[in-house]
Amino acid sequence: MKFKFWICGTSGEDSEKNPLTLVKKEECGSILEILLKGPISYDKIKNQLSKEEIETLENMLDLQVLRKENQKIYLNFSMFVLKDYELMEEVTNKAAQLICDKFKKDWNALSELVSNTGLSSSLTIEEKMFCILGCIILDWAGLHWLDDGGILYRGKMQPNDQEFVLFGTPEEVYERNFTRFCFSSTEGFEWYFTVFGQTLNRRWVPPFSEKILLYLARMSERADMIPHLDLLNKNLQLALQYYLNTMVKVLIEKKIDKKQLDKYGFRENKMNLIEEYLQKMGFIKINEKNEWKRNILILGVNDIQNLEAINKICKPILVDSMNELSEIFEEKYKKTLAGLHKVPLKEAMNDWWHEIFSLVNMLLIKEKLISPRYINDKTKYDHFIFEEAMNLFDLLMV
Repeated sequence: MKFKFWICGTSGEDSEKNPLTLVKKEECGSILEILLKGPISYDKIKNQLSKEEIETLENMLDLQVLRKENQKIYLNFSMFVLKDYELMEEVTNKAAQLICDKFKKDWNALSELVSNTGLSSSLTIEEKMFCILGCIILDWAGLHWLDDGGILYRGKMQPNDQEFVLFGTPEEVYERNFTRFCFSSTEGFEWYFTVFGQTLNRRWVPPFSEKILLYLARMSERADMIPHLDLLNKNLQLALQYYLNTMVKVLIEKKIDKKQLDKYGFRENKMNLIEEYLQKMGFIKINEKNEWKRNILILGVNDIQNLEAINKICKPILVDSMNELSEIFEEKYKKTLAGLHKVPLKEAMNDWWHEIFSLVNMLLIKEKLISPRYINDKTKYDHFIFEEAMNLFDLLMV
């Protein structure tokens, strides 16, 4: 049987000490398949495995993917199967609806704060709400606040000295999970570029678009470059970072540092070329008067006060809602696969929270209170930018 795995946190590079590297190996599949039935005695599982698989079993124990207690083997990370998600569905729906209802009671206050957050742009309040409430509050801040409240683990130290929580599910369940919402970010020198939304299909929004990387390739005289960020050599990664950073500076100030552009091998640096790329990246619109209108949410240090005020409204909504349903969560969890393997509920709740806040997003979208602007075959998403100097991730921990 094949399985899929994902994490919350930073997994680090592939290595012999990285649990994520290990579980992706084909040999782990037969071991995990046995454990889908529940914990099993050490001797009994060894009798069902080949010599090579026994070695893999020992590696899984060493890297704490599995654990051994009283001569029994247990999963040591959260894994839900389809019947678990079905069992959890009722309380998942209840939690999501409770959070939505509480948000709506404070919607006027939230709307006023969000409307005054970010540089002026063509975005509607609903579109800004999707990025700020959907991503920054529910995903980023939510995990911090629920961790602080003792409801879940945001991270867990792993044998490779990285902090992340590992999750898995049989391959046939995986696509169901990735109607969920999550984010991807890349860093410029002064700005972070984020895409947030569902991941079932490609989220064709720059700067993660192959098209934009191809533009970069042509500008840096590498038209044969493979258009995937993780395959770029270090110099081209730096060029991309500077390129994106330059785009934002032009977007905000209409200024270009020509010397720096030349340094990274750009053949062209005229304003009309920059303008063309800003349009193609979805960063600007140009009206009939040939005037620029920003077409992306940009958050900077001047927005910190408003974001802190948004935090104060939203933090008790999330923490109190989850605490109100804690007994039901515990009751349902005991009957799941992860529960049978005695994986701590706080660890599994990280995965469960992603299920809940994704549903919150869907409910708010359905009621047209938030609105992602991009859709690729029903996959809903958007993008935004924030200034590195904001220390946004630290701000969310307050």
